[in-house]
Amino acid sequence: MNKRDFIVQGGSALLGSSTLGSAWAAGATTVAASSTTSESLTPAATTAQASWDALLGQAFTGQTTLGRSVALTLHKVSGKATGTSASMEQFTVSFQGPRALPLKTGSHQLTHPQTGTVRLYLEAVHQGEHMLYDAHFSLLA
Repeated sequence: MNKRDFIVQGGSALLGSSTLGSAWAAGATTVAASSTTSESLTPAATTAQASWDALLGQAFTGQTTLGRSVALTLHKVSGKATGTSASMEQFTVSFQGPRALPLKTGSHQLTHPQTGTVRLYLEAVHQGEHMLYDAHFSLLA
């Protein structure tokens, strides 16, 4: 799917779910805070990126275009060092999945056992032993 089709066919819906994705990821803060004993997340650490950081290494479930279940692991969360401001949060979450069940670049619904379901636009960025997928966030604070 090219960028124009993405915007025409569902960009506005994904825009809404991307901002909801930050609210969804905020549920990860609650999960992370309840799973830690001596450490708790401070109010300063409750950004959307910090919420995704709390889920690093955890499994998500998605589906291929043929409806087969695919396990994806949250591999990396990286912020952008340039072009950010106090009013915008920009970061990328990367998922690792099996090479045998690749996902096409596009909108995918991912489910996490504790935080629930979120719809993300995943872009296949690397194919090697495993497939890597990126989801980019640019959120207004």
